[in-house]
Amino acid sequence: MQKWSSRRALPAFVLALSVLFVSPAEAQRRNCTPVEMRAGDAAIVALSANPTAVAAALAAHLPWGAPVSTVPTTNEMQLVQADYVINYDADLRVPIWTAERVVAARFDPSVARTDCFRHDPRLNRTTSSVLQDYRGSGHDRGHLAPFANQRYSVIAGNNSFILTNMAPQLNAFNSGIWGRLEDKARDWAARHPNLYVLSGSVFDRDGDGRRDPDSAARRITPNGGRRVGIPTHFFKIVAYQGPGGQVESIAFLLPHNATRPRGPAIAAYLTAHITDIATIERLTGLDLFPGAARINESRALW
Repeated sequence: MQKWSSRRALPAFVLALSVLFVSPAEAQRRNCTPVEMRAGDAAIVALSANPTAVAAALAAHLPWGAPVSTVPTTNEMQLVQADYVINYDADLRVPIWTAERVVAARFDPSVARTDCFRHDPRLNRTTSSVLQDYRGSGHDRGHLAPFANQRYSVIAGNNSFILTNMAPQLNAFNSGIWGRLEDKARDWAARHPNLYVLSGSVFDRDGDGRRDPDSAARRITPNGGRRVGIPTHFFKIVAYQGPGGQVESIAFLLPHNATRPRGPAIAAYLTAHITDIATIERLTGLDLFPGAARINESRALW
């Protein structure tokens, strides 16, 4: 059977229909230009060099304090920018966690997604993952702090694509249940003026409920040279300040696999994977809310 070998082989009327039926999001989506990359990098570097701005960003996104490691670490570093904060492991070359205050009232629908994937300008190409790491790996570059949460400006959106904000994710997971949980969090942000989202990578191949040493992680291949670790799970904790000063929270621990629930099964799957903060703390070796006096943890979807 003859197969179309290129787009040019299609009849003209088919090409015309294909243009007519492209979704608005697809029509707007594009790769960013070198000028846009340089503008985004300049904003990241400028804030990093300004201690006052760094302190303000930390206070904005981590009102209960930055997570504190409860196990020895040698490879992690904190990377702060205006719209979210990253704790990055330079050996695994993935974020261990990201923290962001999500303000729905600031979302600008005129800011179209622009794919601006690039290595982090604060790091050299040895410690930052690079585009080559992911090529041919069978894994997406999965956001921990998603673009749609950073839709405040073109630069904020573009700066969600630095690779220190990415972890390898199977496409079915990234575009499936992880994306649906991100949607849920934005729905909750519309109800709570200051919603805080802590997202992270979990490495527990032996299933003992504790963080594995970095050396035990599977790494993406083939073109990446086995540099970037593949998380076994991902977590997301959504929180806000209750009227009595307590922290209201809901925590999820999702196995990193190709399970892709649809329709009503999405809510059931998320409900089945609600967990408690203590479990995530054991898995990550972190005290996640060091400054919170009282935390109420929900066991049902908000």
